[in-house]
Amino acid sequence: MMGSLFDKLIVEGGGAVASADRVRGFIQAVNYGVSASDNALEQASMRAFVRVLETMVADRVSLSRDEWVGFVPAAGTFTAEQEGVFVEVVNSILQNDEAIEGLLESIDEDMAEFQQAAAGAPPADAAPPADAAYSAAMKTLYERMVDPEGSGSASTVRVQALSMAIRQGCQASEDAMEQTAMSAFADALDMVIEGKQRCTRADFVDFVPPREHFSVEGRELLLDILEQILANDDSAKGFLEAAEEFGWR
Repeated sequence: MMGSLFDKLIVEGGGAVASADRVRGFIQAVNYGVSASDNALEQASMRAFVRVLETMVADRVSLSRDEWVGFVPAAGTFTAEQEGVFVEVVNSILQNDEAIEGLLESIDEDMAEFQQAAAGAPPADAAPPADAAYSAAMKTLYERMVDPEGSGSASTVRVQALSMAIRQGCQASEDAMEQTAMSAFADALDMVIEGKQRCTRADFVDFVPPREHFSVEGRELLLDILEQILANDDSAKGFLEAAEEFGWR
């Protein structure tokens, strides 16, 4: 599967090396599809596949076919059931010429945006950069939910508990886009604390997920949801109580 995916969608011009931006464009295109799905298992499975791709391309400028095909995900990245689902989804795409054509167009558009951003020229229809808004939301979340004592650092157990509470909320939501956005945010929180026992304010607030981690609509929805939770004492209390069930202390 991975070899066919590289040959049909990732590589440019039939070569053996693809730019990392092209992989990121594919990731963003997949995220668009995940947002449109109303199947919870399919969403979770494709998000797991996206996590594999994000790890593969992290801090890379390019990726060879051998590196792509030979990459081995870390244990626990996805379940056997999720693997079966995303393999089936990807194979169905690779057998559909119209789906391939649509993805290629989407990848090209996303690559153009990445290149414009790298050159300091945002797309004509782009919204203002969201990193400042994202960091502001993370600051409020840290101060209210992660380190309310104001000590400057907190156990990563608290962040993990918040992530698990968010995933529980995703399962209860009937809104597919909301599920995708919040699931992606839970993944982002897991990235913040990966390999750490303590999480400082800077670790939490300054962390910005890769551009392709959220779709544009997903990021906007996430910020709206966080604002609603954090601006309402009852909602914030309910969120914290849910985290306490997962070990927040």
